[in-house]
Amino acid sequence: MFALTTSGGSQTSTPALERRTRHRQGVALLVIVLLGLGLRLGFIATLEERFYFDDEKVYTTIADNFAAGNRLIAGADRKVARMPLYPLFLAAVRGLVGEKLVYVRLIQAVLSVGACYLLYLLGKEFFRPAVGLWAAGLGAAYPFFIFLAGMLLTEALFIVLLLAVLLSLVRFLRTGCWRWAIVAGCVSGGAVLLRASFLLFLPFVAPVFVWAAGNRTRALKAIGLALALQLAALSPWVIRNWTVTDGRIVVTTLQTGWSLYEACGPGATGGPRMDDMPLPAGVENATEYQADRLLLREALRYVWGHPGKTLKLAAVKLGRFWNPLPNFSRYRTPLYMLMSMLSYGPLLLLVIWGGVVKRQNMKKWIILVMPLVYFMLLHMVFVGSIRYRIPAMAGVMVLAAVALEGIWRKCCVKFAKVPGAAAGGVT
Repeated sequence: MFALTTSGGSQTSTPALERRTRHRQGVALLVIVLLGLGLRLGFIATLEERFYFDDEKVYTTIADNFAAGNRLIAGADRKVARMPLYPLFLAAVRGLVGEKLVYVRLIQAVLSVGACYLLYLLGKEFFRPAVGLWAAGLGAAYPFFIFLAGMLLTEALFIVLLLAVLLSLVRFLRTGCWRWAIVAGCVSGGAVLLRASFLLFLPFVAPVFVWAAGNRTRALKAIGLALALQLAALSPWVIRNWTVTDGRIVVTTLQTGWSLYEACGPGATGGPRMDDMPLPAGVENATEYQADRLLLREALRYVWGHPGKTLKLAAVKLGRFWNPLPNFSRYRTPLYMLMSMLSYGPLLLLVIWGGVVKRQNMKKWIILVMPLVYFMLLHMVFVGSIRYRIPAMAGVMVLAAVALEGIWRKCCVKFAKVPGAAAGGVT
């Protein structure tokens, strides 16, 4: 018997009433999903046929090279620059429906609303269907999710995979069924193949996962199985990297050294600035593998020699991670800043209210915030940005939904007590 249980009302109901309730919930969920899709399509309609981020160019270049038979490379000297799943997705879309960027954006919009359905399931699994509907509504209307659905970046797909991993882990805790551990491991492997930063998430969440379980031995075996499946999913990529780097073991990419040097090396500011940083001697003439390892050593040496500055940089990165306004100057326009403030600020307040003030089950609260804590700590080491916060906000949206559902019920009860209010009761 597992310790994590769902909460809900204790009222008895007839089968007919249950069927009507499920029907209403299904209709409401369909409306929410269609609303989310409409908002994403509306935003895509405003975009030009061009790239908005440098990473979009890199992913598209890798996809085009793969489609042309030149393997998953960004260039002759950049063979392990990015994880493979998103370039493969781009190559498939561009090969099937055409090379216009809008085609990719439209398919991403459809996939992005899948997050709304997963949020519904997560809210229902943890609490009750009404909370799931509010969580789905938040996911449908959240401006950052809408924005990223239109960018040729990994986030739109990664949010879906992150929620799927979280839901699988939660369902294992509730049911003890091994198939959910298998799903969690396979989906987690896909998430790492999409974004290398997810590599250590399962080990990071393992202590909480085991603590939250009633049968901790079984939970420990489950997390071990999930990790084994994640590594199995990564193995073709590791073998491929072995062949293109002359026998070097590269689990993710050869960008770790570059990223750490940018985040912690001399001249680091906490944000992206690799183009302006002086490179150590030997990098320009080194192979891709040698350059990455050289930069990794230099970054670690600088951190060891400048602990005070490293701590200050960590604080700066933390501020950039939680910044309610865009860090990127291009998006510091009145419209984007207003949208950011009006979406992120209220959501954070609702998360605090739903998770702390309403005093939900501590195990549920901790599980939902684990992705946010993981990425926050990770990007106190690497470059900090609100871009890395956005996917992790998906889990805590369920806590915000708890607050919204409570507010709605109070309003309905108050309205029902008003003299002359329409009869019929609150469902």
